[in-house]
Amino acid sequence: MKKYKNILMLSIALSLFANCEEKLDDTTLGYINEEQKVLLAGMAFFNSYVANPASGTVTDPVTGLMWKICTQGQVLRINAGTGLYDCEGVAGTSTVIGRYGANLLQYCSLNLNDCNTISFPSVLVGQNTGLSGTSEAFDSCDQDTTGGHTDWRVASFPELRGLTLAGSLNSLLIKFPNTVEDYYWSSWAKEGKVDTARAISFTRAHFGEETSVSKTSRYFVRCVRNLP
Repeated sequence: MKKYKNILMLSIALSLFANCEEKLDDTTLGYINEEQKVLLAGMAFFNSYVANPASGTVTDPVTGLMWKICTQGQVLRINAGTGLYDCEGVAGTSTVIGRYGANLLQYCSLNLNDCNTISFPSVLVGQNTGLSGTSEAFDSCDQDTTGGHTDWRVASFPELRGLTLAGSLNSLLIKFPNTVEDYYWSSWAKEGKVDTARAISFTRAHFGEETSVSKTSRYFVRCVRNLP
């Protein structure tokens, strides 16, 4: 009896292992085919996020934040008939496939603390007085007037990471269409380092993972502001 019991347990283990094998890459209309429970959980996570395409913003009263729908460089397009919206490049211009017109921006023009505070957390400020480094990422949000607001900023590391806590790329795309599958800068420099800053992955394979990269590298930017 013990022999048959061991055979049964081995069969169950092998069955579980087979079911855990990595699935083939599978997409439909640009959306990854997630498990239904993952997608539903993600949609529930974003339930408090209210999109206002007319102003180009998504508001979350739970976190007290307003997000710009489109990645920097993209233009919001709204279908007058359906009210559906997406983000694309400027009409009549050529765009890189998969980038949807989004701009690649530097955290800082120098691998120094010229563009961020040196206290913890080290936050992007654009340019420190008396220093020569400048930040494309900071300027992009600081000069943005989407929705009539002039207090846009680069999202902090916890804020940006928060968008990935749903664990579902598809649910994110419902609120933030054509998010580029690449790294996005946070406003935080890497503590204890002079030449690197924190970024978050929005790729399907490494969704929500953190990395620290050279400040002069170019990645994508999403702007946010605090609700009054």
